Amino acid sequence: MYIIFSNYNIDMSVSSVKIFCDSASKTSVVIDGEHTHRKYNLPKPFVLSPNDPRVMVIGCEAVSFPLSFYTINKTNNVIRIKNTNDSTDKTGYIPEGNYRISELIDELNSLKESDGTDIVAGRFVFEYNTKTAKIGILKAVGSSDSNITFSHTDYTDALGENQSNYAYDLLGIRSQTHFLFFDIQDRTYYNLSTTIATPVDFTINLTFTTGISIRINNLTCDNIDTREDGGGGHTIVRIPIQNSSNSYLSYFNNSPFTTTYSNRILENLDVSVVDDKGNDIELNGIHHYNITFRVDFIEPTNPSISRTKIQQDRIDMQNMDYGEEEEEEAEEEVEEEEQEEEGVMQRLESVSGRIPEEDFFTGGDSIMEMNRKFRKQNTEQFISPEFTPLTPV
Repeated sequence: MYIIFSNYNIDMSVSSVKIFCDSASKTSVVIDGEHTHRKYNLPKPFVLSPNDPRVMVIGCEAVSFPLSFYTINKTNNVIRIKNTNDSTDKTGYIPEGNYRISELIDELNSLKESDGTDIVAGRFVFEYNTKTAKIGILKAVGSSDSNITFSHTDYTDALGENQSNYAYDLLGIRSQTHFLFFDIQDRTYYNLSTTIATPVDFTINLTFTTGISIRINNLTCDNIDTREDGGGGHTIVRIPIQNSSNSYLSYFNNSPFTTTYSNRILENLDVSVVDDKGNDIELNGIHHYNITFRVDFIEPTNPSISRTKIQQDRIDMQNMDYGEEEEEEAEEEVEEEEQEEEGVMQRLESVSGRIPEEDFFTGGDSIMEMNRKFRKQNTEQFISPEFTPLTPV
């Protein structure tokens, strides 16, 4: 694991820091014996002081991950069968590996318990219907079994651990009991088609996982992963798999979705890479992988609540009404001033005839301005017989 920072002591004035989690790092610690579940200890912790208004947000920027896992593995290789003559379930294990459908059918027909005891041979026959893409089941020749039951309950393995790692999702098996009416020889004897086999519930699907999820287990965020228990989630990003087996999945996003880290101190990252069921992915070896996280230090902003459409409409209507009232008042003021102006001119004309405006004022004064100035004087002098033009005030 490597950390990019400005100097040996992490400078908390920076806005962003990248953490490169390398599976080959000698400072990382394997958790629960899983290569894809590791704790990466930081050489220097990130510490935000109590007075620092910023918070830490973290996102996954890049991933390089090997697709070396098997379609059939320890998380999905168990079948538990009980037939008509059995009093208890028999647990069979499909060997781990990548299979074609024809190869998988051969493995089902030779299914054995952990001690090597056959649990299918001489009792049942599995076959594949290419038209329906479903597995069919027949009685073996000479078998007295009239049904086969697939157990879905959890069980305790030889080590005393509770297990539920069934292969039923891949095989399309849902209902527990399937009734069997024909054996393989009946097809030839009665000239019947392959449909005499009792089909399982759904089509076969040899996809182990459709993507990988990156989790930081010591960080509880607001992301919601419906497979995780509790209110908060740990999943930072999920990456779909579009590559073939035995290749590398590459992912890069220079603007990753980030989630807030609520603590003020970040000392390590407990990182796991899980499949669609939330299980740590088994890579069949300590194959190298890298995950790049980006930590940003940001100051949260106060959220503002925008107005609803109804609220905005009301404000617009109020503004509209206010504008109309202002316009009406302005028109009334103009009319009053025009009336006053007309009255002054009438009085002037009554004593001395029509007097041009330029004889009374200079400097571009209008009749409106003249009216204002005249009202400061004694109005009687303007209607006196001895009236003479006034000079501007």
